Amino acid sequence: MNVIIHFALTLWMPGLVKDWGAVPAQIWSVNVGTLEGWETLFNLISYGFFHGGIFHLAGNMIVLYAFAPSIENRLGPARFVVFYLVALVLSCLSYAAVVTFFPSPPVQASFFSIPRDRIPLVGASGAVFAVMGAYFLKFPHTRIHTVFWVLIRAWVLRLPAYLILLYSIGLNLLLWYLSPDTNVAWTAHIAGFGIGLLGIGLLADFQVESRAQDEAQHSWREIGKTVGRMLRKEASLALLVIGLPLLMFVMGFVWTYLYPSYSLRWNPTFKRRVSAALFNTLNQAPLFLLLSGIILAVAWSFLRKRRLQSMMLLDHCLVCDSTHLKSTELDDCECLDCGFHSENALLPELAEAAEAMRESRFAEQYLLPVQQKLNNDVAERSLITFEGEDDQELFDSYQMGMEILRDFLHKHRTFLENLLPEPAIPNTEDEEPNWLDELSLVLNTPIHIGDSYSAKDEIETMRQLLEVLRRSLEALRHIQKLLQTLLLQPTSNSDT
Repeated sequence: MNVIIHFALTLWMPGLVKDWGAVPAQIWSVNVGTLEGWETLFNLISYGFFHGGIFHLAGNMIVLYAFAPSIENRLGPARFVVFYLVALVLSCLSYAAVVTFFPSPPVQASFFSIPRDRIPLVGASGAVFAVMGAYFLKFPHTRIHTVFWVLIRAWVLRLPAYLILLYSIGLNLLLWYLSPDTNVAWTAHIAGFGIGLLGIGLLADFQVESRAQDEAQHSWREIGKTVGRMLRKEASLALLVIGLPLLMFVMGFVWTYLYPSYSLRWNPTFKRRVSAALFNTLNQAPLFLLLSGIILAVAWSFLRKRRLQSMMLLDHCLVCDSTHLKSTELDDCECLDCGFHSENALLPELAEAAEAMRESRFAEQYLLPVQQKLNNDVAERSLITFEGEDDQELFDSYQMGMEILRDFLHKHRTFLENLLPEPAIPNTEDEEPNWLDELSLVLNTPIHIGDSYSAKDEIETMRQLLEVLRRSLEALRHIQKLLQTLLLQPTSNSDT
């Protein structure tokens, strides 16, 4: 209705926008006894359906869309309309009282100043802040998706409602204090927030109806980790934004040496060279931008190649996973840390152990990125919102990793059972668990992965997956220790 009335009267009856705004000086001029000037009282409601522009309207409607449905569901449509209209009237009267009966600096125009009580008040901000105040009392723990600009880019964050609302009202108080002479009705916003708190309490009691337990819980460590990742991404973008023009300027500076102008040959001072470099940067911007892109692409490709090489299994020792390898004849290699020689894996008595170790390393290398991604996603969901498609890909990767572990266990279980030490005395604290049974138990843990989740259920499911991954990798590493002992025996015997 706000949008329809605003555009209808703005397009077809533009003069009414000025006439139907609430002018504080006119509000107090109404004669209560004779009702002279009663039409001014209509402006106490009509002003809320006019706005100062498309951005003013859009901002109010977005906030209303975010918070009003919950309050309407709590009060019912009829009582919500009454609550909204009463908030419009009371926030306007509060603003009019402040600017009329208390000293207020005039609004500064281009060449003159206008008394604040003579300027029409327009916009639904007072009622919108009343809805925000009601939401603050009733649903403070509910997480709201909001767009927040940090430094370089905007983030879609999931924040508790009380943080967003306290930030909004605190920002209004600060701006009211710092810039009281602007053409913004800060006091209407602040009064509306308080009216909403009081109004919802009188209509639906003062009891908070949301609980922190209803939302996914996050530790301060997860929040801090997420903030750190956000700042690192911001720093990377800032480095790119700053570094690209700087790289282009360096090219322009080098250009002054390769192709100096006549003035530089005659008087090659540093100041002239810098000026010429700036001119060359602007004049040759397309060429320098292309060269900078090529340089950055080559650097990124080189770093990515180095990273992929370091992640490949062939560059690591089969036994201790070290990268300190020494090449020998016939393309064999020897580990400088544990002494394992690659030709030992070809011995008949060690062939199955080497194959089991190789497959366990493959499973570990597959599961570690999944575990890291799950860890990061759970932590980042303390602040950042995500799309479901990424979650489904992550769940598919998890299930693939579990299948790899099941195949490994099914293929080598008999061989690995023979490597297990004799069980210790039952019911003792020093008893070593059977890691094969532990791995089998973990792999058979039932976890429901559905198509739709609430935010809390989604995070709880991810935490269950993380626990399964943690226990699986722990069991896998203990099995690798047994295989390491067997694979290093020939080397140690030959050394003695």
